[in-house]
Amino acid sequence: MYGIMGMVGLALRTELTTQQREFLEMASSSADALLRIVNDILDFSKIEAHKFELDHAPFKLRESLGDTLKLLSGQVHDKALELIFRVDPATPDNLIGDSGRLNQIIINLLNNAIKFTSKGEIVLQVKQESSMNDRVCLLISVSDTGIGIPPEKQQLIFDAFAQIDASSTRQFGGTGLGLSISSRLVELMGGRIWLESEVGKGSTFFFTVCFDLHTNYEPDTAPAPFIDVKGLPVLVVDDNPINLRVFDEILHHWGMIPTLVDNGEAAIKALQAKSEAGQTFSLILLDAMMPTMDGFMVAQLIRADHRIKPTTVMMLSSADRPDDFERCRKLGIDLYVRKPVKHSELWSAIQSALGKAAASTDHKVVADLQPCQALKILLAEDNPVNRHMAVVLLEERGHTVDVANDGQEVLDLLARADFDLILMDIQMPIMDGFQATKAIREKELGTDNHIRIIAMTAHALKGDKERCLAAGMDGYIAKPVKEEELLRTVENCRGIEEKKNPVESTPESETIAPLLNWQEALDRVRGRQKLLFKMIELFQEQAPTLISEINEALLKQDADQLRRSAHTLKSSANSIGAFAMAEIAEMLELNGQHADFIEADKNYSVLYKANNDLEPVIQRYLADSKEIE
Repeated sequence: MYGIMGMVGLALRTELTTQQREFLEMASSSADALLRIVNDILDFSKIEAHKFELDHAPFKLRESLGDTLKLLSGQVHDKALELIFRVDPATPDNLIGDSGRLNQIIINLLNNAIKFTSKGEIVLQVKQESSMNDRVCLLISVSDTGIGIPPEKQQLIFDAFAQIDASSTRQFGGTGLGLSISSRLVELMGGRIWLESEVGKGSTFFFTVCFDLHTNYEPDTAPAPFIDVKGLPVLVVDDNPINLRVFDEILHHWGMIPTLVDNGEAAIKALQAKSEAGQTFSLILLDAMMPTMDGFMVAQLIRADHRIKPTTVMMLSSADRPDDFERCRKLGIDLYVRKPVKHSELWSAIQSALGKAAASTDHKVVADLQPCQALKILLAEDNPVNRHMAVVLLEERGHTVDVANDGQEVLDLLARADFDLILMDIQMPIMDGFQATKAIREKELGTDNHIRIIAMTAHALKGDKERCLAAGMDGYIAKPVKEEELLRTVENCRGIEEKKNPVESTPESETIAPLLNWQEALDRVRGRQKLLFKMIELFQEQAPTLISEINEALLKQDADQLRRSAHTLKSSANSIGAFAMAEIAEMLELNGQHADFIEADKNYSVLYKANNDLEPVIQRYLADSKEIE
């Protein structure tokens, strides 16, 4: 079977006619169905022959079930259903048993619920039924709003090969083994299974299973949150009462203060009342799919109503419409998350959304700063993105900015005009920032002139300040440049008024960029912390090899290998938020392009140290970021 499926999969990757592709896709679908039947029969045979053994291993209940629901989310979204997951807060999370077989039972029940439900919702709920010594029994239910099961069929469906609709024209397929296997697995796990159903109103399957408590595990210490959420007021807007209850329990568990409303109009009223009282909600969790007034309409009204103070909005949707993300961007929604949401994902998403809001407060601080005077600034920057950002920020404050793409252009512009200060990129083609600064200071010798030069460096590591000052610069700003730091440094009035004398960089201009910007990296993967963890682990495996290749290229003076290895390292570092290290790798990449091995040797020393400094930061981040349940 795997050979057939593999070959069909390979054939589908080749150039095919429309008809050939249609035939092969049908063959692939049929092979998937046949494989499920074979697996069901094998499981059933093992159980009947008493050859079936359960695993006995530790697992986390919430994370395991959350991952299982993710597997089915595509089917749920295709049918425009709501899939809800609720675990009672009192239910223990660290268990020992066969999580794979537990998930198999739940997948069977959820697949049936999805198959027989055309509209409405499917709800998976878990709670502790009983506990004794180191053993706990759980009560789990899967309910739907589907077609229901007639009373005479309710016991029959647990028999092997039985189906609700066995007619030759039946609408729903299947082997009839899923529920029979689930029933036997439940018995093997020390529980029982039953159902309640009414034709036309849906069904609820209940089952109990027992597990050992994992008492010897190292408990997850609730990490100090990156954004402290305790006491934060949150508005939850969702038309589904079970969803409201789930969010209420989770948010209270994290120390937040939720206000619950079930429609858009009530949400607007709650926001206006809060604003009239001189207060605001720190966060709004907004359901996208609501009747009458959906989440996007609510968000539009929030942004348009000047009485409502700006707040962080997070959109949650049970659909997966291709234009939703773009609509969120246009409406200024901070984060878009697809349901069902695991507890750990919700935590990461909230941290990410609030992290953006915290970062945006820097703009408010800057807005309160008034420049001491309009300045004429020479910006030396060869990167068009960085150049454009700096020009916009400075010109918005009333400063005049001339641009140079390299050090030679700086000297040419200085020969024609006077400037109050120079923002000097260190790494530029033709003539870099150090070379340009040296030439400027040599021309100033024997005069009273001293133009203020601020380096823009990607390093922000120990020794950089000394290197910049030794080259004749007056301070430096770390890349990526932050608005507040840029303006505080540029608009240092004491530095302008006394520009004939060299000025030591002020504390404001010495802000050190973080070695690992986890927040921005997490935003790039839309809050999926597990994905970011995996990316970081891959980076840790890859980085030593790439650094070794860079060192080897320097020893051999192989410019092409230096460029390639540095480029790969730059890309990997950027993807995990190690932006300072990425900038150093980028400089090495440029060194490779220009075969500048003297400068590359200096940059390699900085890279080597940066990697040593980054490793404990990564380890601390991974340790502190254990998922909160």
